[in-house]
Amino acid sequence: MDLIKLLKELILGKKLSTKTRLMVKNALNKCTQVYTSDDINAKKSLIIELDGVLGKALGDLYGKNSVAENLKKASLLVHKSTYQKAWDAHKVRNILAHEPDAALSNKDLNIAIDKFRVFLKAIST
Repeated sequence: MDLIKLLKELILGKKLSTKTRLMVKNALNKCTQVYTSDDINAKKSLIIELDGVLGKALGDLYGKNSVAENLKKASLLVHKSTYQKAWDAHKVRNILAHEPDAALSNKDLNIAIDKFRVFLKAIST
């Protein structure tokens, strides 16, 4: 076991279930496919899906709370810049969910997808 995994287990006391790890892996694969697409609706859908995967992963670690509540608990889980990426991506998801007429560019959506990807990869390894 490498040092980072050991430290995560000592700090968290829990780890992702096998089912959740598979869900994260599938979501990360989907990121690669959708990221290069020009289909804005597919990107919006993926961002909502990624936030759900984030919620499931954090739920494994911290219990069944809101994504925001569990993100607050995850501040020591990863590097500060990686942690901020999760918040930034979650905010884009909230815009999509609560402001459906908001104008988000293809670039904005790609940035959010990439931020989810970085955070999910960090917590699943």
